[in-house]
Amino acid sequence: MARLPYPLSAWAIVDESYSILSSNESWKMYDGLEFDENFLKSISEQRARHAELFLSASRRPRRLFIKCVADVSESKKTPLSLELDKARSEKVVSKKKRFRGRPVSWKSWRQFNARADPKSRKRVYDDLVKKTPLIRPIIRATFEKSWSVHKQYGTTPLRSYLESERITLPELKMLVQKLGSAVRKPFREALSHYSREIKKAPAEYYDDFYYFRGRIFRPLDKIFSKFDPAEMPIRQLKRLGFDTRKISVDVEDRPKKTPSAVAFFVQIPNDARVLVKPISPYTDMESSYHEFGHAMHCISVDPNLALWDRESLSHGVAEIFSTFMETLVEEPRYLRKKFGLSEKQIREIVERRRFMELFFVAFYAANSLMKISFQEKKLTMDQASDLYAKLYKEYVGFEIPGEYWQLHHVMPDYDLYSPSYLIAAVRKSELIKKLGNRLGEDWWDSPKAGDYLKKIMSPGANIDLDGFSRLDTGPFLKPLVNPDL
Repeated sequence: MARLPYPLSAWAIVDESYSILSSNESWKMYDGLEFDENFLKSISEQRARHAELFLSASRRPRRLFIKCVADVSESKKTPLSLELDKARSEKVVSKKKRFRGRPVSWKSWRQFNARADPKSRKRVYDDLVKKTPLIRPIIRATFEKSWSVHKQYGTTPLRSYLESERITLPELKMLVQKLGSAVRKPFREALSHYSREIKKAPAEYYDDFYYFRGRIFRPLDKIFSKFDPAEMPIRQLKRLGFDTRKISVDVEDRPKKTPSAVAFFVQIPNDARVLVKPISPYTDMESSYHEFGHAMHCISVDPNLALWDRESLSHGVAEIFSTFMETLVEEPRYLRKKFGLSEKQIREIVERRRFMELFFVAFYAANSLMKISFQEKKLTMDQASDLYAKLYKEYVGFEIPGEYWQLHHVMPDYDLYSPSYLIAAVRKSELIKKLGNRLGEDWWDSPKAGDYLKKIMSPGANIDLDGFSRLDTGPFLKPLVNPDL
């Protein structure tokens, strides 16, 4: 192997500069702002070459090796990612219905779903699914590119994922299957109840997770419209003792803005950015708390860590603190004290959030098991869609066009991410239980809770998961499956 032409510390400074430039330009794109596509491609090419420089010289530290392989893969996929984003705006479009004067596109689909009647939603759903052949070759090409890059360095995306998440493949499959099976019966019961309440009819295949997420909290819209989703999470972080000056937030609605709320770690730990596209008042608040949990994590990482220990945060670790923050907007005492809700309103939120959590587990069990098999066996796109339809039927309960997964905001965009939501949900519940035991019911008002969280998050990728988590599914599943116990 060749040697680096300069010290590793100098290499890391250059690498971080590429990361900042790339993240800043990507943030503009996701935020629906004007961005320089050629600049983003150029930075990605330079970042790939810089990562390859390290890979030509060393395989250690191991965490840096995994990061560099991922960086090369992501950088070389950038032209495809840009093409996919453009296609979602311009090609995955239904002219059968309009939203705010424009044909419904992938980027306005969730907002449309939250307002449209069943007949219109079905027409648009079916129409957008029929448009998936327009993006299918791009999606396939991104996976092929990732497989090729990882193979070049003697690994696979699945192997890197499992190593980063500190879990074996059998353990991961068992965890997902256990969660999905546990919620099947209570989910179907809750789905029947809320479908008849919201639709006055049984749920249909086009009534997806995001449809219910946009509609389920309507009885609370008037209450939550009084609160600013850009301000309430900031107040909460300040109560815990976090310096929120390092976090910026944008909740404006733009046609090209990504439909899913997202947080950007532009520079860890000094620059975190939160984006939320309005859908409905409670959902916007929920999404904002979630993304501010990511931002809280970003600004808490020790700046003195090596670059690879600051940046190599696994998805399953990153999602712990986002779902942790999100859970506050279903906590009865918190809703009473911070939002001034009545007992009846609190019951509404707790019951509706339970339904959405059951739906989340069922939905992501299907998503996760499909993507695990996709990566493990390198399935064709047809095989993936067939398997997805089968798993969706098994866990969610509907026969759907299997191609639906290609319209998701995570499934086509990442090698493997979906299982991380479930891993994090379990660990988040363990963390909340531990905080409650240490600091009492109102831990969220205690700066000591903030100190404890900072202690957990500051080691970055060196986080001590064993200090608060054993991947015990009990604290997460019990209130979902047996809420009255």
